[in-house]
Amino acid sequence: MKRIVCLSLLLILSAPFSLILSQKAYKPIRTLLKEKKGKEALTKVKELEIDSAYKDDPKLYDLGKLANMLIYEKENEKLYLTKQCDTISFFQSIYGIYDYILKCESKEKMLLEKEHKKPKYRKSNQSIIHTFYKNIGAGGRYFFKKKNFEETINFLDFYLEITNSEIWGKRDDLISNKAVVHSAYMYQKSAYLSGNYDKVIRYNSLTLNDSSFRKQVIDLLAKTSECTHDTIQMQKYLKQGITEYPDDPSFFNKIYDYYIAVQQNDLAYTLADSLSTIYPDSTLYNAAKVLPLVRMGRYHDAIEVGEQVLKVDTLNADLHYYVGLSYCVMADSIKLPTSINSKSYRTKSKEKKDYYLKALPHLEQYRNKYPDDVDKWGQMLHDVYWGLNMGKQYDDILKILK
Repeated sequence: MKRIVCLSLLLILSAPFSLILSQKAYKPIRTLLKEKKGKEALTKVKELEIDSAYKDDPKLYDLGKLANMLIYEKENEKLYLTKQCDTISFFQSIYGIYDYILKCESKEKMLLEKEHKKPKYRKSNQSIIHTFYKNIGAGGRYFFKKKNFEETINFLDFYLEITNSEIWGKRDDLISNKAVVHSAYMYQKSAYLSGNYDKVIRYNSLTLNDSSFRKQVIDLLAKTSECTHDTIQMQKYLKQGITEYPDDPSFFNKIYDYYIAVQQNDLAYTLADSLSTIYPDSTLYNAAKVLPLVRMGRYHDAIEVGEQVLKVDTLNADLHYYVGLSYCVMADSIKLPTSINSKSYRTKSKEKKDYYLKALPHLEQYRNKYPDDVDKWGQMLHDVYWGLNMGKQYDDILKILK
């Protein structure tokens, strides 16, 4: 009997102090796990994760995995019994299972490099990773629908990256290429919507090579570049979108609006003109040439293009405005001679009135469409009515402008 006691004592004394210490620290966690108290056990694990004595021990993270599995089983049982389930807790427990398995794998690798031991947890953890693979993807989709984009990124990061890790093994039969690409696009969109712009490009190689998502991704990349103030890259993506998807006006509209906003009228015109050459029947591209022409002072050209488009797109109020404006500018540019009896005065006066007459229907068309936009049509119609001696209309406009 004494020999047995002495032997036991010898074994205890010969055991590493760290092992004895960890057994003591882990005992409350194991007790909680036996009592099916997953959340309480997980709290204890997290406390030890910041303790330098335990933070590199794979066993601690295995206990964290087991705690999350208890939480998962509890919520899953509610689903099975058609009781109300805490969906967030359900998915977060699955995330926790993955998280602690990967932490355990990382710590075990560190020990393998130091002590040249065989992995203890990998085989069992590998099976669990495979079992919950579809669930981790479902969690990403759930949080995406709930517009919790940070969580979406976290879940889909596991879903997309785990299959490339050593612990995954060779279970390619579990991977759906369609689901992977869809998840990659959700990841990119979530990164954009959550302001994680550096992550948006992460899965370009997957999504840009899929025709189902290519157009949306190009648009997403253009928006991201705009948000990061990389206007050169933004223009590149938008031009790529125009080239590949000429039937979708959104790419053209965005880059055109950008050029107009920053007063790059020559670029706006050149882009619209080049596209109207390729697509001569496009009212969009032809109409887009008018505003930059006006801004560049090419009023004759603006009128010519505008009048041509208005034959097809008769209700385009903006075109009516720009054409009317061009006629008014040309009328105002005519300087009448001082002598009202001179032949040149009559010639110039008639020319001026002709421009006002041509401007009139366009400006009134715009006024009818936007009656409250007085700042745009008010002064020009005032000048037109005055120049054409339209007394009643002139009196009415004076009242409006007062």
